[in-house]
Amino acid sequence: MTKYKIKIDGMGCQKCVDNVERAFAGDGRIKQYEVKVGEAIVECDLTKEELKDLIDDAGYDLETVEEIEKM
Repeated sequence: MTKYKIKIDGMGCQKCVDNVERAFAGDGRIKQYEVKVGEAIVECDLTKEELKDLIDDAGYDLETVEEIEKM
């Protein structure tokens, strides 16, 4: 399990936050998440590439992924 801080481009409102939260909630490999406009903290069993694909599928662009903690 890894905790990431990610920057997300294209988010501008609460509806965008809701869309990303819905994408995270629908993926069983994501254990915890906190989403704000333009960024998120995610605890998951995903690779950086898989996170990028998930964000892309939600309609946004993943700018950066920073590994915060490996558990």
